[in-house]
Amino acid sequence: MDSPTDYDSVNVHIKRIEAEVFCDSTVWMPLHTRDTVVNLFHLQDSITMLVAQDIVPMGILKQIRFILGNDNTVFVKGISHPLEMANEGSAGMIIDINKKLNEVFNGFILDFDASQSIVEDSGTYRLSPVIRLIH
Repeated sequence: MDSPTDYDSVNVHIKRIEAEVFCDSTVWMPLHTRDTVVNLFHLQDSITMLVAQDIVPMGILKQIRFILGNDNTVFVKGISHPLEMANEGSAGMIIDINKKLNEVFNGFILDFDASQSIVEDSGTYRLSPVIRLIH
C-alpha cells in the first residue's frame, strides 16, 4: 500500500517482538519471534509474512513492541545506507493495538508504510515508522 519512492529496498532487522497484555495487570510478554531481516518492499500487494506467534492470556492486547537489530538499511540507486532509528538510543518501535483477545485465533496484520517511514537529511536516513493496524 506504499506510495512510490526512490528507494530500491528498505530492510528492517526484527530481533524480537513483545506484547503488552492487560489481564489482571499489565505485563510485557516476549513472543516467539523469528530473528530476521525483512525487505519491506517484498511485502506489498497483499503479501504478508508471519513474524511472531505465541500463546498469550485472554485480555486486552494494548501494544506490540518490535525490538530491532543493527542490520537496518535502505538502498538508494543501488547504494546501501544505514537506516537509523529517529529516536536516538531507541532499538525498537511500539504500535498501539488496544484489541480484546478471545479464546480463538487472534491474528492481525500491520501495514508498515516504508515510503512515509524514512526521513532523509543530508545523506543520513532515519526510520520514523508509520504503521497502521489492518486487522
